[in-house]
Amino acid sequence: LAFVPMDSLYGHLPLRRHSSIVNLWEEVRNDWLERRSGKAEVTRQLVEAIYRLCCEHGIAFTLALLDAGAPARDLQAYCEKAGIPVFEAAVDYEHPFLNNRPYDGHPNGLAHFLYFGKLYRLLAQ
Repeated sequence: LAFVPMDSLYGHLPLRRHSSIVNLWEEVRNDWLERRSGKAEVTRQLVEAIYRLCCEHGIAFTLALLDAGAPARDLQAYCEKAGIPVFEAAVDYEHPFLNNRPYDGHPNGLAHFLYFGKLYRLLAQ
């Protein structure tokens, strides 16, 4: 496996890291592209299908949400309306102590430990 820089995987606008206006424009564009892609509907259909399969085979199912953003809140509302159990395990990994910035915005080891604690409590019930 070779290291591939994130910028080579995703097309970013020039000056995105140097201009708040360009950065905002890219965020708006990305949000629009995500909504247009239908990704949320595919996710809803998959969760519903997995839930039905679990019910048919007597398996308890709970969807654990690891993010607190708008897409996760929308999915949570959909699941609650459909009667699908949801467990919110979100950690605010925007906090500087819970992410890998400046190199990566994903949750770090401490954030994963906090996720583990929340999920452990769910599974121990």
